[in-house]
Amino acid sequence: MAFLVLVVLLLASVLLNKWVDSARSAGARRGAELSKAELRIERDLLLISDTVRGLLLDPRNDAEKRRKHDAEMDLASQFKFIQSEYAEYPNLLQSLSNLSQFTTRTNAEFHRQVLGTAESDPASAIMMYNKDHPDLGEPRRRLLTDLDYEVGNVNHAEERRSDTLGLVAYAP
Repeated sequence: MAFLVLVVLLLASVLLNKWVDSARSAGARRGAELSKAELRIERDLLLISDTVRGLLLDPRNDAEKRRKHDAEMDLASQFKFIQSEYAEYPNLLQSLSNLSQFTTRTNAEFHRQVLGTAESDPASAIMMYNKDHPDLGEPRRRLLTDLDYEVGNVNHAEERRSDTLGLVAYAP
């Protein structure tokens, strides 16, 4: 009977160990996914800005228009991904919402104006871009810095959750 109890306890210990390892790796995976989404957001914003500059030089360049559209779609996808997967982190969602509003309103409206002008008066569009684009850089940097800070907080919270789970699971 004692041997059977020891075997059951050993089996329970192995299962508990696998469960804790699984929970820890899930936390690490979530952190990596969030960091990857953040990097894709930054990349998409840079790509959108780059394609606008390219379209100023050649407003009818279909390849640049496609790249811009693809980057905008990916950006929206990353916003939705973070909103759905990390809904339990309100500060992260607020930071993401602020960045989303900036990109879909302020930044997008500026790009529409510049590209609309580029169709009829390319020289004026370039002057408008050179004059007003730097003013958008600081708010974008601030919003990206805030998002980076919140992503770090979420990753830290996920690590703490995994560590706490490990301590509780292995407590005598």
